[in-house]
Amino acid sequence: MNTLYIIFVSIGLLYSLYSAIIYNKRRLEDKKTTKEALATLVYHRELTEEERSLLDELRKEEEFKKTHKRIDDKVYLIKGAYKRHGIETRYNTMKS
Repeated sequence: MNTLYIIFVSIGLLYSLYSAIIYNKRRLEDKKTTKEALATLVYHRELTEEERSLLDELRKEEEFKKTHKRIDDKVYLIKGAYKRHGIETRYNTMKS
């Protein structure tokens, strides 16, 4: 019985170590992608008053407050692939 317990605990520890390594790898990739995206941003325009009011209404929701933060009213174009936390763009927002 003790042997079976040791085997299951060992498997659990190995899986936890594997998960921690994969998680840290994904975080490093996210940081790299963010730096690349920030380097390629192109200023496009300012938010309109209507867009600001819609965002303010959206920010009142509890779920949105926990996950999103608006830094300023500037709109940037993203060029190239951008992937972070499973969200990715399929097409460029800039005309070639």
